Amino acid sequence: MPTGPIADQTSRPEHYEGLIDVEGQKYNFGTGGMGGHSSIPYGVYPVTPDTIGPWGRAHGAIGLNNNRIWDSKHQRMTAGIELHGWPYKPIYSEGCVAIEQGQWPAFRAQVLNMIKTHGSAYLHIWPNDAGVTPSENEPVAIPNTPVVTPIDSLFSIFGRVLRRLLSGA
Repeated sequence: MPTGPIADQTSRPEHYEGLIDVEGQKYNFGTGGMGGHSSIPYGVYPVTPDTIGPWGRAHGAIGLNNNRIWDSKHQRMTAGIELHGWPYKPIYSEGCVAIEQGQWPAFRAQVLNMIKTHGSAYLHIWPNDAGVTPSENEPVAIPNTPVVTPIDSLFSIFGRVLRRLLSGA
């Protein structure tokens, strides 16, 4: 799967929260909803720790996608997209992926250790699940959560039918 945002972002809410999985450990996250900023576009993004601005450096953030992500829903390039902690409920961000502050140190250490161990890490973010894995091609699934793949997002019902036909079910 190529990295970057998927084409269809029309159903993406301006703000949402959920669980993000990192090697079986679950963390609370939120994205969007602050200051008129939207949530991060659905897709797969390389974690790029050194591509952060002054705010990110001051707050121990981790960069994503070399600091730039195209948002097709709003037809603009967004910059300064990072993983970072957030001290309040609900968990808001300005287009970033914010982790509950009490969980942030463990999340940050785990993601940076993944990069040190495997040489890379990728954020996968879809309508019903999110995770960080060492590979851009690794599927992410949170137990008891329906997995929504890019083909589902692009073709909805057609994607499910096609997947059933291809699997022989």
